[in-house]
Amino acid sequence: MKHLLQYFAMALGLTFAATLISGCASSVGINDDKPNGFAYIEIEGSDPALIKAAAIEVFSKQEGFKVVSDTGNQVRFTKRGTKATTILYGTSFNTDSTAIEPELSIVALDHGNHRLHCEVYVMEHMNDGEVKPGWRIVKNGRRGYMKLLKKVQDLSEAK
Repeated sequence: MKHLLQYFAMALGLTFAATLISGCASSVGINDDKPNGFAYIEIEGSDPALIKAAAIEVFSKQEGFKVVSDTGNQVRFTKRGTKATTILYGTSFNTDSTAIEPELSIVALDHGNHRLHCEVYVMEHMNDGEVKPGWRIVKNGRRGYMKLLKKVQDLSEAK
């Protein structure tokens, strides 16, 4: 019986490790040469400044995020996480709250087109005021962020 439990624990550990590795591989582009990242969308014939303005419009004014940094072709936003986010991403009972921080970057493509990449991090705010480095969200919630990027695309291509 003891050996059976050991084999079960080892199989469970290997399954977890394989799942983790395959999820990470697909998110960082190891599997193929397609664009990598949490979410991305291609925008045709728009200037990076218009894309950035559209992103700020969608994320700040429509979704309630605050701009944390705005440099070059990158914008980072923040918004307080829900209790569920704190439960899922908090690492201890010392976690006071969490913040969701999407980071957008604009990459030039051929023929005046651009790709808007979105990575999303969850920052952990501790009771002592310390902020722990964030967890990078790999797949959870991707559909919602793709909808936001589509709104950015619609706004920036229409101008």
